[in-house]
Amino acid sequence: MNKAYIKNIFRTIGKSKGRYFAIMAIIALGVGFFSGIKVTKSAMINSANEFYEDRNLFDFKVLCTYGFTDEEVDNLKDREYIISAEGGFSTDFLFLSNDETESVLKAIIMPENINTLELKEGRYPKSDNECVLDASQFGSDAIGTKITIADNNSEDVKSSFVYEEYTIVGLVYSPLYISFERGTTNLGNGKLNGFVYIPKAGFDFEYYTELYIDCQDEYYIYDEKYEDFIENLTTEVEADVLENANLRYDELSADIDEEYNDAITQIEDEVNAQVKEAFYSELYASGFDDITIQAMLDSGAIEYPQEEADNKIEELVSEIELPELEAPEIFVLDRNTNTGYVCYDNDTNIVDGLAKVFPVFFFLIAALVCSTTMTRMIDDERSQIGTLRALGYTNTAIIWKYMVYSGSAAIIGCVIGFFGGCFAFPFAIGEAYKMLYDFGRSVEFYFEPLLLLITILVSLLCSVGTTYLACKNELRCMPAELIRPKAPAAGKRILMEKLTFIWKRMKFLHKIMARNVFRFKKRMIMMVMGIAGCTALVMAGFGIKDSVSNIAEFQYDEIEVYDMEIIFAEGISEEDFNELENIFGDSTTNISPLYKTTIEYISDDSVKTVYLCNTTKENIEPVMNFELVDGDLEYPGYGQVMISDGLAEAAGLGVGDVITFNDGGYDVSLEISGVYKNYVWHYAYVNPETYEAYFGKNDDETNNENVLENTLYVNINSDADAYKLATDISDMENVLNITVVEEVKNMISNTMKMLDVVVWLVIGCAGALAFIVLFNLSNINITERVREIATIKVLGFYSRETGAYVFRENLVLTIMGIIVGMPLGVLLNGFIISQIKVDMFIIKETLLPISYLLTVVLVILFMRLADWVMRGKIEAIDMAESLKSIE
Repeated sequence: MNKAYIKNIFRTIGKSKGRYFAIMAIIALGVGFFSGIKVTKSAMINSANEFYEDRNLFDFKVLCTYGFTDEEVDNLKDREYIISAEGGFSTDFLFLSNDETESVLKAIIMPENINTLELKEGRYPKSDNECVLDASQFGSDAIGTKITIADNNSEDVKSSFVYEEYTIVGLVYSPLYISFERGTTNLGNGKLNGFVYIPKAGFDFEYYTELYIDCQDEYYIYDEKYEDFIENLTTEVEADVLENANLRYDELSADIDEEYNDAITQIEDEVNAQVKEAFYSELYASGFDDITIQAMLDSGAIEYPQEEADNKIEELVSEIELPELEAPEIFVLDRNTNTGYVCYDNDTNIVDGLAKVFPVFFFLIAALVCSTTMTRMIDDERSQIGTLRALGYTNTAIIWKYMVYSGSAAIIGCVIGFFGGCFAFPFAIGEAYKMLYDFGRSVEFYFEPLLLLITILVSLLCSVGTTYLACKNELRCMPAELIRPKAPAAGKRILMEKLTFIWKRMKFLHKIMARNVFRFKKRMIMMVMGIAGCTALVMAGFGIKDSVSNIAEFQYDEIEVYDMEIIFAEGISEEDFNELENIFGDSTTNISPLYKTTIEYISDDSVKTVYLCNTTKENIEPVMNFELVDGDLEYPGYGQVMISDGLAEAAGLGVGDVITFNDGGYDVSLEISGVYKNYVWHYAYVNPETYEAYFGKNDDETNNENVLENTLYVNINSDADAYKLATDISDMENVLNITVVEEVKNMISNTMKMLDVVVWLVIGCAGALAFIVLFNLSNINITERVREIATIKVLGFYSRETGAYVFRENLVLTIMGIIVGMPLGVLLNGFIISQIKVDMFIIKETLLPISYLLTVVLVILFMRLADWVMRGKIEAIDMAESLKSIE
């Protein structure tokens, strides 16, 4: 390569900056979207991995029917495969906040080395009566306030705490709770409101309720090697923990035997003493002294009542109840039993799934843009190519020039797109995901060298590959033929011209526009595909918004049509009903009682929390509109259950199938009688007979008895103040929680705004794609028709008329692209929604009519923006220079 050759390359870039930047931009956009989406899962997982490593998440969580002592924990620390072992204690309790509202928290002992906390705000406890609170569920205004242990707690729960009040001194994140869900409880409404960590000395307990073990510090989370490591180690952990438990069992058994023997000895001593005292007292009263009594005993004149003493001893010993110890049971759990840990991996697959389809649009359009751009450029420089051939430059040297042109633009665009996408997409999507998973850290930049190499190769294939093919086609001609201008293509009649009843009525300029649109098929196909892709992406963006933003309205305006939910601590008594009637007066139109609790559905890869509603058809119909998607519209009978469609989909079951729930450790299997449409949470409805027969087997108070309703769904008059009524009802002693539906609707709507990030990312990228495609094609179109445009300007066309003459074609092609893109958008939206799996909300494919209109308007606006930018190029055309003879 000599200096003139290199200078020529740079001069070519300088003279055609629009084309050069078009290639760079389309590659940057495609790579940025692909790499950004593709690396998001890895970046999110890596951020979680760093958090888990820093906080030393457990490898094993062990439970035992006898609990654990400090001695047992110390014994396990001596095992070679154990890095650290630590006892834990936790209990659910009802607490009173400063505003006297009652909720449920899980109190956990402050950790030392395993599952350590990350401070968000405030400080860690320094005194035994201080605590730190769940940072994801409480705000900074909680710091400095107190948590009061409610009187409604059982004596066992209250005795677990040293103090009645604990001062909140900080907010923390825990590796045990990175998901939005905090789990279920048998207190209150069955749902935990968060966690609180208290120093060990702030608790009063005899043994640890769980044991955490750390066995490694090198494996990456969710990696198969880690899973294999844990699987191979589980048996050894079980054996060692069971050995420890058996030692304690033997000690307890020995202690019981010793206590039993001590009790017998004590009884023998007390009975013998009592019999002896009575025996001698009677003889003393008769005037006998000790010497006489002993002589009488020796001669057999009297007999000591030993048999009486032995019988009494035997009788007393047989009241003594000897405790029966059962053999200890242990449960060794790994990280896959932690809801946040498991679901985080599953839900980040949503983003990873999007990377499989979106980039196809961008890279196909990139290839078309590069192909059209370079083909047109090579056509424009035919004479220069012929001159270089005549001067002795080889075909390789000539091809290399254009490959450097397109390749350099592709590499620059690839690097910009890769690093921009890898930073922006994970950060934006990670922030949006904090609605579901929050551990106090933003997703950080994650570099994947292999992904960069792949994007460079694909970018070069799209640019350099198409350039090579275009050059090879031109270099088949002889130098003399290349130096001469290319002969114009033979004129052809388009199909529309054969439709004479239309063609004759068209204006002259419209006929020219029609010919230009349909004669240049490659350009037409490329623009239609580009606009169709843009339309599909914009529609998919609006589809995501439609599918998630209206969830609250769908749920609480169409399905659950009550205004207020009231939950009672100990069932609804007649006195409660009377007090409510006094508060409500004539403000209510309907009150529906039911018994509501939580159970679980456990599948192979996830755990679903399900609200179980035990009620009758008559009670539930006024407040629930069951729109069945499967089954007959009949309330479930005995041994049957009606479930929400999200649960049915997660379980892969339908009407007639048997679904198995977990109710406090017991499996309950019921036949599915119906599946109804639902958007928020998972629900299961049964009648009272089914509940009494199948559920509550771990609760002696509810087993085989009529269960008192604990929940009321209330409809109020439109002129009643729900919040004022809720305030009055909260003063009732038995009321545990009150939910105003309007407040829930607002909460869900605000929560769903997290997906606006994804929506605007899609729409923004689609707009950029449309602009680049339109800009590049308009640039090519104007460059090809410089003499034509100069001619009409000479003929006296005004600037506005000249622009309309050129850009009218863009409008027609854009409309064609919109028509093709609409059905693609519907399909793409369906695919995207099918990939979004959120346990709290059931997102269903929805496209509102307004979204179709907005899609059309936006795409046309993108087109008008490109037209506006290109008008300057039309104005800059030099009429005299352009009309000079090509020869």
